[in-house]
Amino acid sequence: MVAILGLRATYLPGQAYGMLYIEPTSSLRRLPLGVVPGGGLLGDSLDLSAATPLQGMVLHVQNFVVPQAGGPRLTNVIAPVIL
Repeated sequence: MVAILGLRATYLPGQAYGMLYIEPTSSLRRLPLGVVPGGGLLGDSLDLSAATPLQGMVLHVQNFVVPQAGGPRLTNVIAPVIL
């Protein structure tokens, strides 16, 4: 699984892997998260305490998942405000 982080939302349907919710030109980073365990939940954290310029901004996060069965796909998006 890979997390995609960006500053602007969009709705780009028709992508090969599903709906893209993060504006590609605003993409900040792609973070490899590893393999999801058998239980289906993968936890991770991102320390943004030193990212002062991001305070008060909305950070959009969407995952790209490659399951063992079936094709790869984009997940839903979350958009927390950075405090």
